[in-house]
Amino acid sequence: MGPASVALLWLALSSAAGAAEGDDPQSAAPASDEDRLEEAVAEYQSGRWDAAQVALTLLMSDSNVSLPVQQEARVYLGEVLYFRGDDEGARKIFEQVLSIDPDFQVDPFRHPPEILAQFEIARSSVAPFPKPEPFRAKFGETLIPGGYFQLRYGRPAMGTALLATQASLAALNLTMLASLWTSESRTYTDTTPDSPEETSLKARSAIYTGSGIGFWTVYLLGWLDANHQWHTQRDATLADMPIGFTVSGRL
Repeated sequence: MGPASVALLWLALSSAAGAAEGDDPQSAAPASDEDRLEEAVAEYQSGRWDAAQVALTLLMSDSNVSLPVQQEARVYLGEVLYFRGDDEGARKIFEQVLSIDPDFQVDPFRHPPEILAQFEIARSSVAPFPKPEPFRAKFGETLIPGGYFQLRYGRPAMGTALLATQASLAALNLTMLASLWTSESRTYTDTTPDSPEETSLKARSAIYTGSGIGFWTVYLLGWLDANHQWHTQRDATLADMPIGFTVSGRL
């Protein structure tokens, strides 16, 4: 056997020895986030729940792990806790998932129906903070008669009462005005005291004056109520409003 043959044989034996011993562990690529998740899921599905719980906890608390993998790890951890009888712990984990992403959906192909149901129960208890509606009422709207402000901004009974009262008084006032605006009424000079004509004229005049006073009195009461409602709603909106939210109610 020549030198070249000996060299080739040595290389072949060296390669075989290296293959038998295996590659250097440091040269192996690190496991990805998805691989770590699948390994933890495999532990869970194999019945090694303690190991799965530890691996899932590490995944969900590792800031270097991507958020989708963290969220899925949380769901699986909640699933493990639920099937281990810790309903409260599972619910808190599911609520944590939803607090991070309120629109998160559990994959029905990866999780059993019981977990989907428990997740939706948790969703119902984690209602998103309602964004306050902008206060759009203008102060000038409080000056409109006929219960306009109350009817438009949530007090229909009060608004209807104001509208009916003011409309009735306005109609009566205009009717009396038309009755008094006749030539007979304006030129009436009967000197007979307490005559029927004079009594009728005085009565119509009193009704005209009273209905006018009544209309403006009811209007003033309606305006005071609308003014109070405007300030109350504006102050309540300001108190409940997050910093930076703009109020559009204005004078």
